Amino acid sequence: MDKELNIIYQDEYLVAIEKPAGLLVHRNEFTMDETDNLLNRLNQQLGKYLFPVHRLDRPTAGLMVFALSKEASQVLAKAFAARRVAKYYLAVVKGTTPPQGVMDRPLRQKPRPNYQDALTHYVSLAHRQVPVPIGPFPTSSYSLVEVHPITGRWHQIRRHLSYVYHPILGDKKHGHSENNKIFEEQMGLPGLMLQSYRLELEHPITGEALKLVSPIAPHIQAVFDRFEWSLPGL
Repeated sequence: MDKELNIIYQDEYLVAIEKPAGLLVHRNEFTMDETDNLLNRLNQQLGKYLFPVHRLDRPTAGLMVFALSKEASQVLAKAFAARRVAKYYLAVVKGTTPPQGVMDRPLRQKPRPNYQDALTHYVSLAHRQVPVPIGPFPTSSYSLVEVHPITGRWHQIRRHLSYVYHPILGDKKHGHSENNKIFEEQMGLPGLMLQSYRLELEHPITGEALKLVSPIAPHIQAVFDRFEWSLPGL
């Protein structure tokens, strides 16, 4: 069996875990042949039936919640759908970001042709300029942002940050290829620099306010170490 998943919180109704970057959450119509996924690993580790209530992209690391009963799954699924779960991400992006920003731009949901409202807030936490030339510029600039998506569209954070010219490092679909190459090949910092690190929600059965926090993912911690960044309490 693969290395056990890090459990952040668990009771008889739900479990919160730290998802490794690169691990599929569960099989879908495009990945039916893949048996190594988060759902299977957690099922084997806990020996319990699990109810998925939200998702993360395969390359995204961080905090996820699963229900352990049908009743809890119904309540949690409604809470996520009604936007009563506050989700916070850390992202390392290209350029020097403003102190804060709001990205209010509709996004197309594949395979549907129509656009849906999409709203994302962010605040800047740290910046770093490094003596690595890119294009006509003698240096490269990067920022650490905390991102709070209000809606939950496909690749919402990745697409919104790309639209405002601050794509996430390591994003091969929506990112900046030259900066990705610098990060991976010159700095030795591969992977999508996006992590779900905090969830705030009501317990589905007791109503208790839960504030769940995940440790910094290893590949993002490597950026923190190189740029001398830190977050209080993590």
